[in-house]
Amino acid sequence: MKNFNNKSVPYNFGVVLFFWITLDYVRPTAIELQAVDYWFLLSIWLIGWMDDQFGTSFPKGITGHFRYCFNERKMTTGFIKAFGGVILSFLYLLLLLKSGEISFSEATILSSLLILLPHVLNLLDTRPLRVMKVGALIYFVILFQLQGGLLVVPGLLILFLLWFKEEVRERTMLGDNGAMVFGAYLAVLARYLDGNSIVITLVTICVLLTILAEKYSISRIVAKTKLLRAIDLFGQRKET
Repeated sequence: MKNFNNKSVPYNFGVVLFFWITLDYVRPTAIELQAVDYWFLLSIWLIGWMDDQFGTSFPKGITGHFRYCFNERKMTTGFIKAFGGVILSFLYLLLLLKSGEISFSEATILSSLLILLPHVLNLLDTRPLRVMKVGALIYFVILFQLQGGLLVVPGLLILFLLWFKEEVRERTMLGDNGAMVFGAYLAVLARYLDGNSIVITLVTICVLLTILAEKYSISRIVAKTKLLRAIDLFGQRKET
């Protein structure tokens, strides 16, 4: 798979992230992931992996894939990924509703985050470390709201240091499988929070970024905004 420098880089860090999720499930810390959480995340990872393996660079965007399928009568892996993510999210929420884990109002709010956050992180995955920076911010905000969340920080720092080291040297990429499963994982963690303020905030940001990305290039906006550009370039090698 080619990165933004047109260099062949394996998209294998998604495997590392899913391994982390598996450890989180097998040996719970601040949050005890349930079986329904884990199988949902596995399914999201698999449809992302499918798009990495068989997807093409055209068409672009959600509307692009839907328009192509409607006009050409051909289903793209991007369409399957987007539609599959929606279906899996609703099945996941139905199981949670049936078990009484969440209320209908909570499911309504959470559905948007489950669908949009993986998509948004996938959109951001066009430069080294971009998803890591955004994802780390969301991750720590969630952890600080959870009882015992700080206990996870040492292990989490090791994960992010490894991620930083490998991605900045262009030895690995997330790919769709990594970006989507990381976004879905953060959305799943958010369901364990008390109250909906953080979830609503994240959903609002995701909606705005999704609309923005359909009309403009996020990378171009970042490049033209001094503060965002400084944050985006922080930690990157000069030649990138």
